[in-house]
Parts: sequence; C-alpha cells; structure tokens
Amino acid sequence: NVTVTLSFDEEGVVINNNNGSNRYIFTANGQFTFYFRDKVGNEGSYTATVTNIFNTSPKIEKIEYSATEPTKDDVTVTFHFDRPVKYYADFNAGTGVFADVYTTVITKNGASIFLFYDELKNGISKQINITNIDRVAPKGTITYSTTNKANKVTAYISFDEDNVTVTNNGGASSYLFTENGSFIFEYADRAGNTGKTTATVSWIDKTVIAPEIRYSTTSLTNQEPFRFAYFYRKRKLCLRLYPERRRADNGCGCKLDR
Repeated sequence: NVTVTLSFDEEGVVINNNNGSNRYIFTANGQFTFYFRDKVGNEGSYTATVTNIFNTSPKIEKIEYSATEPTKDDVTVTFHFDRPVKYYADFNAGTGVFADVYTTVITKNGASIFLFYDELKNGISKQINITNIDRVAPKGTITYSTTNKANKVTAYISFDEDNVTVTNNGGASSYLFTENGSFIFEYADRAGNTGKTTATVSWIDKTVIAPEIRYSTTSLTNQEPFRFAYFYRKRKLCLRLYPERRRADNGCGCKLDR
C-alpha cells in the first residue's frame, strides 16, 4: 500500500472530502483528488497519483527437470519466473539474491512445496511431485528347461520388474549349457541400476553307453557257431544272436551275412 499525506503552506485550510483527513491510503495504483478551502474561502484541489503499487504474484513461466524417465540419480529442478524472486527461507533470513531462476536438487521421491517472494513480498507457492527416482537394483530368478539328467540344459532368467535388459549374452535371457558349469547373467533396469545372477548346471550327463559282451565259453567247442549283432532301440542296448549259416535281420533293418 501507499499512503499520501497532503500539507499546505498556510494554516487554517480545511479539506472538504476524505472525511477531512489529509491522508489517503492507496491499495492499488490510481488517483485521488483532495478538495480544500482556506479560512478566507478560497477553494482548491490536488490530485495524487500512484503508479508504483505492484501486488500481483510472481508467475512461474516454466519448470525444468534434469530427468523425467526413471533414474538412479538426484533430480535437479529449475524454476523460471517472470521477475526476480527469492526462496522464502532466504527471504526471511535476508540471505541470497533475487533472481528470475531458482534451482534445487531433489534426492528422493515425494511431494515438495516451494514458496517464493518477490522484492515487494508478493508470494507464490508451487508443489512438485517427484516419482522417477529408482535406486533399487532388479532381482533375477533362474529357471531351467530340466533338472533331470540330460545332455544339454537351457537356463532362463526373469526379473521382478519390467524393462530390464540383459547386458551380456548378446542381450538374450536364455543360455544353453552343453557342459556342466556356470554362467553369469548381467543386466540393468531403465534407471541404470545393475545386477548379476549366476546360473549353475551340474546334471548334464554325456556318458557313452558301453556294451558288455559275454561268451558262453572261450574254450574250443563243438557247438554250432553263432554270429551276433547289437543295436539301440528306445535308448536301450539290444543283442541278437544268429546261427552262422543263417541270414537274419538284426531288428534295425540291417541284414547280417556270413
């Protein structure tokens, strides 16, 4: 507000309006006219004009964020105003400088209210909400194509959150074991948090089946000689004996001749 006080160069002057007061309070820019008369009856007027009242709140022209996507880092928030302002704590403490840009650093998710004053203590408040700070690493879970004995096993990795990328293994979320051993999956989420999970296989069995041949005798004998054939059927080893003079099928579609 602006208070205007009217004084005169002689005594006995009476103000005819404003309830006779020589003071007028402006709450907004404008004009006010005093009417007065001296003690011999001469009348006059004086118009007071005020243009320096500035009681509109500052305006935030824009707010910039250092990151709007998920991030593991702090978020820097920058306010741009239409006039120089101070953060309320600096204003009350008489510290800092008035500026049309204010920058602050947010270290965790949540809502924060900011209050600013211009040089005439016109204020503005603004609430901002930060939800994209993520400092939790994703967790990987390993599953296997089989946990029974096999000659190869595929390990698969899944995660406890979406948008996780495997950063090794060509980006694939599966790994083929052809030998027993371990493989480490490395990965990262959208915020840049990284993790590692190890897949270990110990049940691959590539033992070759060794057939065992037994003879009824290894001594000289007058028994008719036999020929034999062995073959696999349904992963089992089979043995078939044939007299020397016979031509036979070994059960696999092959002919045995003398």
